[in-house]
Amino acid sequence: MYVPNHGGAFGQHGWNEVYMGEAGWIPLDATANETGYLDSGHIRIGIHEVAATALNPISFEVLDHRVGIGAEPPVEPGKYEAYVGEYSHQAAGKTFAVIVQNGSLAVDIPGQLVVVLNEPDDQGRWYAKISPGLFFTFKTDAEDRAVIYEDGRLAIVNPLENVTVGLQAPDQHGRRLDEYGKNTVWFEEDDGGGVRAMAIDAATRFVR
Repeated sequence: MYVPNHGGAFGQHGWNEVYMGEAGWIPLDATANETGYLDSGHIRIGIHEVAATALNPISFEVLDHRVGIGAEPPVEPGKYEAYVGEYSHQAAGKTFAVIVQNGSLAVDIPGQLVVVLNEPDDQGRWYAKISPGLFFTFKTDAEDRAVIYEDGRLAIVNPLENVTVGLQAPDQHGRRLDEYGKNTVWFEEDDGGGVRAMAIDAATRFVR
């Protein structure tokens, strides 16, 4: 079974199949919380019927693996529309895609794996079906608004500490000190003059 730990690895693992009449044998993996299906990270190298037929290979090599192409379960139109698309982390230079796969929302991490997600819990956390230790959250622009206009000036909302910090008037370079004179904030513009990013300089002074 493929696991994403330490950059990705395959390890020996067992799972079950349940006979469901006309539907045939349905694979399920209670350990990975995959019920009614198994993702492409499961590779069968033996069938355990009795103790004498257990296969314990000394080693094996996976040359290639990919998600199988099959009929997609029906999905309510527009259900995941607000989440689907490409997401990027400019500082890390990484981009991944949120897609719909097998009737569920999934995160496609290029060159690594596709993480299929369960429906969100009451706190908006989308847990991965492969592991309950991994989850994703999505925030809209309104929820993640960092800059507001308050008391006649711009201010930054710090959601971690639940505080609002005011910004002073910009200098000749368009940079603004916060109200405490500690951090400097400026805005990067695109070719059309719109704001595409906010940058913050946080200086720490070391005395020799």
